[in-house]
Amino acid sequence: MSASVGTIYNLLGGRETLPNNPVRSYRDLLGLVRTGIPKVAVTYFATSIAAKTALTNAQVRNFIVAEPTFRRNDLFKNATAEKLLRLANLRARAEEIIGTEDGANEFLFRPHPELEDESPFECAQTEMGARAAEEILERAAYGLPV
Repeated sequence: MSASVGTIYNLLGGRETLPNNPVRSYRDLLGLVRTGIPKVAVTYFATSIAAKTALTNAQVRNFIVAEPTFRRNDLFKNATAEKLLRLANLRARAEEIIGTEDGANEFLFRPHPELEDESPFECAQTEMGARAAEEILERAAYGLPV
């Protein structure tokens, strides 16, 4: 299940970081994957996550893109853009289901036994890992044990 497009857009900084790319639909998000997401949006997402967790901005950013690649590029397309949107979607969905930003971050960054003691955020670096984390969240949405 996916989070709302508006929530994902806001996690990337919204108009502040994507002024030429209004996002109203998943098709618009697909457009961002193809045309590229600016470095400032990656930084905004990493900074907002790091501000609420024990991770540094660089640590969060490294979940998305390797440091040398980050320094070398101003725009991130395809696999890197997809990874950023996958992580933003998971973060947004966690908050929608759990109900609070703090609760969402606790879920995302705590090792989980069903994920072989990796955190959901770590697992979401791959598509299948994200699906496994989302499955846990969806069970929580229906009141099942997680």
